[in-house]
Amino acid sequence: MRKLFVLTTVLAQITIWGTTAASAQAHPSPRQHQVAEGSFIVTHWTSEPYQTTPDGATLSRFSCTDTIQGDVRGDGSAEAQMFNRLDGGTSYAGMILITGQLAGRSGSFIVQTVGTSVGTASSSTWTVVPGSGTGELRDLRGDGVEIGSETEGWRAHYRLDYYFQ
Repeated sequence: MRKLFVLTTVLAQITIWGTTAASAQAHPSPRQHQVAEGSFIVTHWTSEPYQTTPDGATLSRFSCTDTIQGDVRGDGSAEAQMFNRLDGGTSYAGMILITGQLAGRSGSFIVQTVGTSVGTASSSTWTVVPGSGTGELRDLRGDGVEIGSETEGWRAHYRLDYYFQ
């Protein structure tokens, strides 16, 4: 009986999410979950090391700007701290200011990002910082992921699960 209840609950959630995504409105009602997908390309990148560990790895600060396409359209500006490992991989954490449009609404919001890179591939998690939205995006909340590759010319793909509070 418990398995049937869990399966029914999961199917109900899938049905609700599917219906929500299929019937997206120009301005979703509060707490109506939506999915935004697209890509962005890094248009400018700078990195400055500021400390070296005893084994030779470095800590650095980086800044970049992005052009964002897809369900989120606009520009991104990121600042982050990065640990550059000896094996060439990195771990980083920072903030991205995104200015543009989402779901027919204009404004800006900040995403907290935490990620890693290995070789030419990178991935990170996104969290919309509560209270960071401006304009028509002031009540935005959400979480997402980003997957990128240097082999695509510094292009990354994102998925943001969001709602308006």
